[in-house]
Formats: sequence, C-alpha cells, structure tokens
Amino acid sequence: MDEIKKLRKNVDEIDRKILRLVEGRRSLTKEIGRIKRENGMPYYDKKREEEIVSRLARKSKLDKKFTKKLFMGIIAYCRKNEGR
Repeated sequence: MDEIKKLRKNVDEIDRKILRLVEGRRSLTKEIGRIKRENGMPYYDKKREEEIVSRLARKSKLDKKFTKKLFMGIIAYCRKNEGR
C-alpha cells in the first residue's frame, strides 16, 4: 500500500504541473489576444491550430486520437479566453 500511496502522490504532482502549464498557456494566449486586438488581427487561425495538433500528435507516444482531442480542447479553451 505504501507503494501505491507514493505513486499516487507522484500522479498528484504531475496533475498540478499540468494545470500550471495550461494556466501558463492561457496567460500567454491572453497576451497574444491583446496584441491581435490592438493590431486588428483575427483571433482564430485554423491553419496554425491544425499544425499544432498534428505536430503534437506525431511526436506523442500517446494515442494519436487522444492527443489530438486533448490539445484541441486546450486550444479551444485558450482561444475562448484569448479575447478577454
């Protein structure tokens, strides 16, 4: 049981790191949104998003469909908050 507790503690730490990274990504995309707004640029860049998702799926050791869904969700969330 001690081994399971230790492993779960490590999983919890990874979860916290994932959240911090996504929060950091959101913060950066808000800044990008500000710059786009100031320069009259559109928020949505479908081609860039597709390139990001495809590149990450190719490089991932995880299931490609899962990786694409994961990052499509993260990107959609960040895009939604980009304009705020």
